[in-house]
Amino acid sequence: MVTSQPVTGASTQQLDTLPSALCAEGLTPLNITGAILAVYRRHFSVAKYIRDPELEHLRWAPEPLNTTVIAGENNVLIEPVNRIYGRTEQFMQMRPAILVKRNRWVPMKVGLGDREQGHQFQVEPGRTQADYEIDTAIRMHVIIVGSHTVFCVGGTPGEAESVATEVLFETIEFAQLIRKDLDLNQLKVNDMGPVARLEESHEHFAVPIVLSYAYWHSWKLRPDHPVYLRNGT
Repeated sequence: MVTSQPVTGASTQQLDTLPSALCAEGLTPLNITGAILAVYRRHFSVAKYIRDPELEHLRWAPEPLNTTVIAGENNVLIEPVNRIYGRTEQFMQMRPAILVKRNRWVPMKVGLGDREQGHQFQVEPGRTQADYEIDTAIRMHVIIVGSHTVFCVGGTPGEAESVATEVLFETIEFAQLIRKDLDLNQLKVNDMGPVARLEESHEHFAVPIVLSYAYWHSWKLRPDHPVYLRNGT
């Protein structure tokens, strides 16, 4: 992961390096979802970060699954869609929300057989890898292309639009810092869709924002690995 300096956007917010276990685990769908949630939770946890004066009263704070919402302490819900699936009205009540949903992930080939192109070192007859100081593993990689949808929800169409606009510009302004922290090749806002009534709760309206990204997934295959030996490779 790239450690970056705080960057100040139009909201006066300083976005520090995202806390995560990415360095140890690599990127996963849950990692990406968690990183997106962290950005918006941080933004709505401090009033001075919020651009729209009409949204300055919104405040996010952690809450357990069985929480009873207390007005003024946590009046904006920022969660993954799967956490509130089937219980949307119970969790949202009358507060606005930012709900994050993962879309498809697609591995894209970038070389013949996913191999790194170029010279491949060959072990000479009668010798083994131990006789050499260099790594003879076969380097492999693909590009993972994926996207998330952020649903910005409000009790009225206007409130949903206001929350979506806040989220849109927060994402645009900090996209490059987030991209570096997550070691992505690309991160961008694809589009912000029109407002529509939320299917799961007819008392709420939602505006979808689609984020897309891409990154290299790399690994090594060793000639002496049991899988190779078992398959006679």
